[in-house]
Amino acid sequence: MDNNNTIPKVKTVHIMLLGMDDRQYAMFRMAFKMHGTTNYELVTEEQGIPPQLVLVDADHAPETWVAAKERFAQAKVVYFSATPPNTTAPYLAKPIKFDTLFLNLKNLQQGNGIWIARAGAQAVEEPAAVPAPKAETTQRIEHFNPADGLLGMVRKAARQENDVAVLHGGKPVLLVFPSIQKVLLAADSAALKALCEQKFVDLTMRPVAEEHLKNKAKLSVQSCLWQLAVWTGNGRFPSGIDAHTVFKMKSWPNLTRLAPLAESMRLSAFLTKTSSSLTMLHRLMSIDSKDLADYLAATYVTGYLMVDTDSAAAHTHAAGTASRSAAPAADSPQTQTEAKPAEVPKQRGLLQRLMNKIIGR
Repeated sequence: MDNNNTIPKVKTVHIMLLGMDDRQYAMFRMAFKMHGTTNYELVTEEQGIPPQLVLVDADHAPETWVAAKERFAQAKVVYFSATPPNTTAPYLAKPIKFDTLFLNLKNLQQGNGIWIARAGAQAVEEPAAVPAPKAETTQRIEHFNPADGLLGMVRKAARQENDVAVLHGGKPVLLVFPSIQKVLLAADSAALKALCEQKFVDLTMRPVAEEHLKNKAKLSVQSCLWQLAVWTGNGRFPSGIDAHTVFKMKSWPNLTRLAPLAESMRLSAFLTKTSSSLTMLHRLMSIDSKDLADYLAATYVTGYLMVDTDSAAAHTHAAGTASRSAAPAADSPQTQTEAKPAEVPKQRGLLQRLMNKIIGR
């Protein structure tokens, strides 16, 4: 008997993307490659392969969806946009979320996920009464200093030329071998996590003379710092990252060798392509603040995250200038209204350009 006959075949679904830029195409392609239950294969018109699903970005050209519906009558042609269509149509909302994308695609392929224009008109109006982005901007941002505590000590040890042990109460908790970028743990995870959660902790370093211990070190410095950063941050952001700080990933981290974090795949796909800020990510991706803080803490400490410190300084300067201009405005309301357009245009222009780049405008 051929054992291969017992292996279930993976279903292939051909999908065509229309009206999408390179960033959107790359995000979908990456998501499809990582999905194992169904083989979603991207096709183009030139290939001549009939698609089962056609996703049309209709944000700026709704007529593209109408034309695609006529051209691909045998397929499910999906209206993909940030706002629902004015007509009844299969609808996929922006921004996409990897945790629900494939369930939505399956529903759409089965004929579900239809936006009913008349029934939906009232539903679109109601959420607008409570704008979510404003709630996010008033949220207090808490910070931690990556140079402090156990995390800071390990970062310092990793930059040494000699092998060192980090001690707490005179006992080693971990040994760092910079020459091979490895760490040997001398304490369990619970003890290390407890040390990370302490704001003030008595830690010291001493050289490691035992050469044979190096062979026992299996944990990479990067993996160690990634986990320590998450424990230390505990939902807080690294110092220097504020609501308007612009950042971007230098490269895609090897997530298979690092402690798993919620939304890490989605954020990596987005930030390796586009610069962003906390304010923009909250608006565009609806990510939980703690998940975002954990990811930024880990990528910042391990060197994956590039932070534009000038953007934060520019925003702080603009805010300070505006507040100073507000003082004499009590006596002269006209001065206040005239000063406003001159204070913020440079910063607003930067944020507007970034926003336009992200949404593909």
